Amino acid sequence: MKKQSIHKNFANINMDEALKEKRKIDSHLVNLEFRKEQLLILIEKLYKISHQRVNLASKEQEQNIISKHISNGGAYLFSIGDQLKQAQKSRKEIEKEISDSKKQIESLVKLLKNNGCE
Repeated sequence: MKKQSIHKNFANINMDEALKEKRKIDSHLVNLEFRKEQLLILIEKLYKISHQRVNLASKEQEQNIISKHISNGGAYLFSIGDQLKQAQKSRKEIEKEISDSKKQIESLVKLLKNNGCE
């Protein structure tokens, strides 16, 4: 994930630059929200796949059918778990970046209002 400098000093910025910066942050925020939604969908699908794999493995074990397929399935479950952890970690990072971007926008909006813009 590309990290941007979140904390910027807007005190010494002119109004044209402030408007440009606000538009840029607004666009970045939309992209972050989109990525967050994609991660939520991925997490949901990974949970479903994991649940289906667990159900399949438990049914096969109930029937005492132990084969390479089950052991491979176990490795696959571990992989899904890792993917879930990574997706959840990424979601938390994006949520923090969204929060920081919203704070930046609030600062810019206050600056613009104080100077009679917007």
